[in-house]
Amino acid sequence: MFLNNLVAATRQRGIRIPQDLSLVSAGTYTDSMGKRLRIDEFPLMPAELCQLGMNMLVHLMDGTIKRKENATLIHPIYKQRGSITSL
Repeated sequence: MFLNNLVAATRQRGIRIPQDLSLVSAGTYTDSMGKRLRIDEFPLMPAELCQLGMNMLVHLMDGTIKRKENATLIHPIYKQRGSITSL
């Protein structure tokens, strides 16, 4: 909802994306919103994140993981849709 309102507010003020304002959405959950609004994004990936979190929680509860376990990095995915201008 916030992204939709932001794009609407920029349009009302005559601000063009990306000509006047570059815009990137981070942590977007619904892929359809970014596609419809043509906004670049770093989407939230709940399937991958939740699976790792649940595995860690189960291992903490059964004692097979130590508290100083290494973190797992999930590399972000950038979806380019044309809302960033080049300088």
